[in-house]
Formats: sequence, C-alpha cells, structure tokens
Amino acid sequence: MSIFFCASLLISSCTKNDEQQLNENSLSKVDVNFIGKEHNKGLDFVLNKIKEDNKNSFSRRSISDFTTLVEQYSKEYALENGLSQNDSELILFYDNTINTSSKTSKEGNLMENNSFSLELQSLLDDLNSLSASDKDDWEINDYLNYISDLENQANNSDLSDEEKFIFFSGSSVAKNSLEYWDNNIAEWTELFEDTGGDRMSARGFWDSFNWGAIGISDAAGAVGMAANLALNGTGAAMAATGPGGWVGIGLVVAAASIGSSATAFAAQAMTM
Repeated sequence: MSIFFCASLLISSCTKNDEQQLNENSLSKVDVNFIGKEHNKGLDFVLNKIKEDNKNSFSRRSISDFTTLVEQYSKEYALENGLSQNDSELILFYDNTINTSSKTSKEGNLMENNSFSLELQSLLDDLNSLSASDKDDWEINDYLNYISDLENQANNSDLSDEEKFIFFSGSSVAKNSLEYWDNNIAEWTELFEDTGGDRMSARGFWDSFNWGAIGISDAAGAVGMAANLALNGTGAAMAATGPGGWVGIGLVVAAASIGSSATAFAAQAMTM
C-alpha cells in the first residue's frame, strides 16, 4: 500500500480526544457498495461526454489526451452528483498498481506507508494479484469469486475500521468494474482506432485482454484515494458531518477510480 501526503484539513481547533473519536467511529459508516455503483455510473457519464464532445477516434498518439478527458469528466460527474467544489479538490488520480511499499500519484506525490497493518498489506497484495499471468484464462465469475473470498477474509480479520474502509473501497470498485467492462466493452471499443487507423471491434477482446489488470487499475485508484482520506484525517472530518459527508467520501473515491480502468483499457486497446 502507501502512505499519502499529509494534509492539514482537519479542523485545527479539535482536541486530541475529538480527533481520536472521529477516527474510530466515522469511516465505518461509509457505504462501500455505493462507491462501486457510483464508479460504474461515472464510467457511463465519461463515455457519453466523450461521445458528445469529441467525434474523432483515439489512437496511441492521443492516449494522453484521452486520459486528460477521462479525469476531467470524472470530476464533473462527482460535481453533478452533489460533491462540493471544495471537496472536489481532494480528488487525486493514482497509477494503476496497488503497491504496499511505495507509489506515485499523477500529481507527483511520493507516497510510502508504514501506517497500516501487515494484514491489510497482505490482503491488498492478494487483490493486486488479479492481474497475474496465472489468471489469464479466468472468466469474469472467477475474478468475482476470488474478490468475494478476499472480502470474507477481511470481514473475519482484525483490520481497523479505517483499514476495512480502504480494502472494501478497492474490492467493491474492482468487482463493479469487472462487471461494467464485461457489459460495455463494445461501446468503449468504438472510441479507438487500431494500428491501421480503422475503428476497432470488440470481437475477441475478452480472450486478448488482461481483464484482471483492468479491474485492479480501478481498485488501485480507490485504494489510493481511500487511504489518502484515512491518513490525513479528511475522511473522518467529512464523515463526522453525517450522511452528506458519507456520500461525499463515496463520490471522491469513485471519481478517483474511474479514470484508472478507462486508461488501462485504452492502453491495451491501442496495442491490439
């Protein structure tokens, strides 16, 4: 996993006891299933915006343009669904590998972590293994069952509320992402050109793609954002405000994870 840059977003007048109570009681109230569902709705929003605003196909030469659009529209989705402009500034986009030692966000923040338990790091390593070559012949239900098994382990573990929030944010997004791409691959494929400049077809994509890497890309975005919120205290402060804060956290984490799999999908599609 990772340790994320320290931000001074907790109210400075809180006492140490107040901060401890926030950290212990608030993040467990966030609905991680909501995060996964909003992630998929956000992908649909991004797809429709790209179709509305950009008529040209994307090629390998325009991968950076595609990524920029996805990140822009991901934030727009969160804002249109109730996230405040101020809270939208919290959204960061992370690279597509869950790493328990170090990671760098696209904003360039170096993140290293000794703040979480070995148990969480082990579960995240197992989640990250979805993209391993020994799973290349898996079908979607194999991936979903594997993630559900990890979730059962996490439920029966000694993870803290904050660690469960981090892990289940990633696992919920991973499951929803895999289901989304299984159902919507054809529409996204039409956005891209192959190496000959022709529009691409979705035929045969399941056999050719590393789908575990697609799911893990989104999970990494969710894990990175959830850990950031947990470590710097922002998530606890937002959650303490009640249901509106819980929804805000969900939108922040969902938006951060949307761009990861869209970019990972594009990167693979453009090499077909």
